[in-house]
Amino acid sequence: MSEAAQLVKLNGQEMTRLSALEETVERGRQTFIEVGNALSEIRESRLYRETHKTFESYCQDRWGWSRVQAHHFIKAAETAENLLTTVNIQPPTSEGQIRPLTSLDKDQQPHSNRDCVVGFSLIHTLLCA
Repeated sequence: MSEAAQLVKLNGQEMTRLSALEETVERGRQTFIEVGNALSEIRESRLYRETHKTFESYCQDRWGWSRVQAHHFIKAAETAENLLTTVNIQPPTSEGQIRPLTSLDKDQQPHSNRDCVVGFSLIHTLLCA
């Protein structure tokens, strides 16, 4: 989207939805899947358009994140949801655990998840012990 895009007033329903999604992101620092899904919907529905011309400027102003950081959450949520529907294991607990899998095809993700989560947990344990 170009910087020439105009700000567009949201209707009541959109304002209510944006508020609910922003609350999710605010809380969401609790769960990266909810954060990623909320950011995805804000981006896809352009719910930032009343106050910001671009998703990037919205993320920077509202959350202090670059577009890339927001994209990491979105891709991590998509990947985690794919894994939760195809693999019967403990789900990852952070965006960082799942990030290495986001570049894989959906078919490859279930086969790689167990090693990724176990490896991340081991590294985390060693560094934080």
